[in-house]
Amino acid sequence: MDLAGVVVESGVRSVAIVGTAKNVGKTVTLNYLISELSARGYSLGLLSSGRDGERIDALTGEPKPQVYLPQGSWVATAEAFLEGACISLEVVDVWERPGVFGRLVLGRVVEPGLAELMGPRSAKQLSSAVKKFLAYGADIVLVDGALDRKAAASPLVTEACVLATGASSADDLNSMAETLESLVWAWSLPQPEDSLVAELGARALEKERVSLVKLVKTRNSGRRDTVARQVLVPTEYPTALNYEDEIAGEIDESTLALVVPGSVDKVLLQEVTASLARLRAAGDGGIVGPRSRLVADRAASSSRERLPFYLVMRDPSCAMFRRDHAVPLERMGGELRVLERGRVLAVTINPCSSGEMVYEPRKLVRFIGEKVKPVPVFDVVSGESFWEEVA
Repeated sequence: MDLAGVVVESGVRSVAIVGTAKNVGKTVTLNYLISELSARGYSLGLLSSGRDGERIDALTGEPKPQVYLPQGSWVATAEAFLEGACISLEVVDVWERPGVFGRLVLGRVVEPGLAELMGPRSAKQLSSAVKKFLAYGADIVLVDGALDRKAAASPLVTEACVLATGASSADDLNSMAETLESLVWAWSLPQPEDSLVAELGARALEKERVSLVKLVKTRNSGRRDTVARQVLVPTEYPTALNYEDEIAGEIDESTLALVVPGSVDKVLLQEVTASLARLRAAGDGGIVGPRSRLVADRAASSSRERLPFYLVMRDPSCAMFRRDHAVPLERMGGELRVLERGRVLAVTINPCSSGEMVYEPRKLVRFIGEKVKPVPVFDVVSGESFWEEVA
């Protein structure tokens, strides 16, 4: 099975193509999927979380592959890019807020050809455009993104993603593999097992505040005994960035989870790990002892010896750290969770860098495939693929 077959078999209707660096073949992967899926009769929606398909890279000055828009596909781009373009577009919607290149135009391609794509960067606007394309009749929506534009791959925008990497992404194979392993790991993080933590976490997102979920003892109405219940305690911080120390300082022995609505970086992981370590050192295991006594009040947790501490993110696109950065937190009893799970369908490889480094396609595909399996790996140019434990 090829990459297009993986997308079709997955059953998803929206896919982000996310490049881990420049010149890793992201646009080549996008054009491959456009060509193959169109040939199989699928009506496509095409969208970018920035600007893609320009002839010359605005930063490097190097030539770039343009995006081919097939007849009948639904696209979004800026007004300025339609002037002089070799496509004909039936406009169905115009977003009134103008950008640098004019308003965002949504339409259906009447005459196919090469063109530039321009789309919104926020997850909310991207999600709106994806939903519009599906409502217009697109079978599958492809969203072009990048590692610095990961909103495209958020589960709030697309159902799954394809990661594009290559020789230009790192100085050596091991570094390339480590980056991919971290991304695949993040996109595989589970949701909180405790349904009430998940419910309170969703409420924290609505409040748009970093929040703590705490276990608080309250007296039963009309009775002398007490019960422990989970409560949401919002902080004053809308983001964890630059407030890592203050936020971690609010974690005490009653804290079950820290919910962060935005980005989570390695600094926050370090500060939270330090807080858990201090609690553990504060008397007979610290966080384990006092929390165990609280847990005993909950029938659902009575059989558990300890209650894990969850650091909860909105979704995997919020993870701004590598896999190894999370290890110390896990050793202190912390567990990373997401409210919206991600899904990596496949990885694509470009064996050539913008310099002189060129890897043998078959060897590179197999090397990366061994590191990220069971996720399949493809070189869409040479046709090489690694499928072990997937087919």
